Amino acid sequence: MGIVEVYDLDYQMNAYTQSSHRMTIENRTDAAVEYKYECSHVVVIDDENDNIIVADATREFGPHTVERGETEWHFETRTASLHNVRRNRNYILKTYTALRVTGGPSWGICREYNFKHR
Repeated sequence: MGIVEVYDLDYQMNAYTQSSHRMTIENRTDAAVEYKYECSHVVVIDDENDNIIVADATREFGPHTVERGETEWHFETRTASLHNVRRNRNYILKTYTALRVTGGPSWGICREYNFKHR
């Protein structure tokens, strides 16, 4: 069983964006299970025709192993600097958290945050 969350999406004016990610995996099988997880944190220009990436702080972690009957938790914070981003333009912070079990199920959740860079 797996649980994934992405929360606390934030824009710090003139500085950076931030997102928090949490994964929980509970091994209910009779053997060890290998898994990876990914935290995506991408800032794109809010444009009807194109979503041009201006910052990307995505990272994959693992592989990890959770032993039978055990539970593991992971917490990550991702940030992206906005020092090269144009002011007075609309952007979207696109995030997701994914948990992928080798040879088994996957879980994922996405969230977005719209902001105007000041």
